[in-house]
Amino acid sequence: MTYPALLLDDSNCSPSHYNSLEDPVLHYSILKLCLEAYVPKEYNALKDPFISPLVASEEMLAKMPPIRIVTGSEDPLHDDNWRFIYRLRKLEKDVKMIVHRDLSHAFLCYQDLKKYDVYIKEACDMMTEMALKEEQNL
Repeated sequence: MTYPALLLDDSNCSPSHYNSLEDPVLHYSILKLCLEAYVPKEYNALKDPFISPLVASEEMLAKMPPIRIVTGSEDPLHDDNWRFIYRLRKLEKDVKMIVHRDLSHAFLCYQDLKKYDVYIKEACDMMTEMALKEEQNL
């Protein structure tokens, strides 16, 4: 997963969410717009783990496949990614996360970044690792 949204709740607040006030791609107003576009007002996203995986029960998380996450340290969704990884690690699931320092949401879209090729290669390597594991399990 690349910089996933794991908790669709506009009342949720963490230190990384404050980054959305200055984020060039995922500004707070965009976060709010996305939430409104995907989740009807009368629907409680916090009760649906398919919309907000961070609220999934331990029983459901225990059934999750291996998880890989790529994110930036300045991504407004960064803290939720760590919370998700923490919950999965407590269940001894196969999880890994790469955090790129000083990068914000959607950084893989910026081909002019100095280390763009490195970021893309790391993401591809993680996908290749997952595919090889799946192949070995067949």
